[in-house]
Amino acid sequence: MRTAARSILAPLSVLGALGAAGGELRLLPEPGQELKRTFVESTSWELQDLEMSAGGAGVDQDLVETLGRSELELACTDQLEDVSDGQVLELVRSVETARVDSSFEIPEAGLQFRTLCVSPLEGEPLRFEWDEEEELHTASLEGGVEEDLDLELVWMDLDLSGFLPGESVEVGDDWELSMEAVGRFLRPGGELFLRPEEVTKGSFQTVPTTAVLASSMANVGQSTDEFEGEAEAVLEELREDEGVAVIAFEIEVESEADHTERLALFVEIADDKEGTEVQESVYQTELVGKGTLLWDLELGRMRSVDFEGELVITADLVWNEDLFEQSLTLEASYEVAGSTRIKAAVELVE
Repeated sequence: MRTAARSILAPLSVLGALGAAGGELRLLPEPGQELKRTFVESTSWELQDLEMSAGGAGVDQDLVETLGRSELELACTDQLEDVSDGQVLELVRSVETARVDSSFEIPEAGLQFRTLCVSPLEGEPLRFEWDEEEELHTASLEGGVEEDLDLELVWMDLDLSGFLPGESVEVGDDWELSMEAVGRFLRPGGELFLRPEEVTKGSFQTVPTTAVLASSMANVGQSTDEFEGEAEAVLEELREDEGVAVIAFEIEVESEADHTERLALFVEIADDKEGTEVQESVYQTELVGKGTLLWDLELGRMRSVDFEGELVITADLVWNEDLFEQSLTLEASYEVAGSTRIKAAVELVE
């Protein structure tokens, strides 16, 4: 299976002279390099508002304390097989971990729910090749994944090269970050094709299973790569003893994602109850935060990033479910607010 994978930069090289330092801030891929990458997004939230209806009639209920958390983890190893003039021509990515573990609890009722979603890419090698004519990377699966995955939604760049200035800068200089670069940071690697593997089932009297599955999407990494807003970076300092440039950045963005098809697939996989049909699943995310990117000057790539932010997620759900010997249309609108921390690191394997 081979398809096009979008690349944020073509070729993947960014030049930015570091003025007084006399060096360059750029991406320097080398053939034969083996890079181990880790990315973890840890999110916690609390329910702020909830409205539900069944069959068009409102469901009266008091807002009770509901606390949630999720952890998105991506770990992979990249083997750079061919590089020319700063352009990665061929790369093989082995995905060791790609999953989201989410849960929430209602302490007053003693209820706890958990959803573990795992990607079919786990344990599968992905090959990226540069298409000179189209000026993009194509991705193909070398393993035996039976599911037909749209690899156009997967991208190679995990270096945050879009955060580099693209021009000469000195310590204290700042520059704007594109929304495309922000999207690549907040949704590493693009689509992970997550599928529910373990689910705590609910009920109409507690929390419907469809709503349990929907809660697993209350994080940034599964939202979308298309954001609107503002983001900027500044070259904060050069740590010559550590060989890194310190880039501080701020993000204030929002997004809207239609997860109707995704939630319908989750329900099909995880809910053994017949008669459930998802009609709508739309999420809006607002995120404000600050982070620090350490760029390795010698190796010419990201060494680590640490970001902390505050977020608000609202969701509108509509689905049909067989209840009380009839098919009812259920609607739920809720809002959660909380915090997220994103940490990523790259290590050169000797």
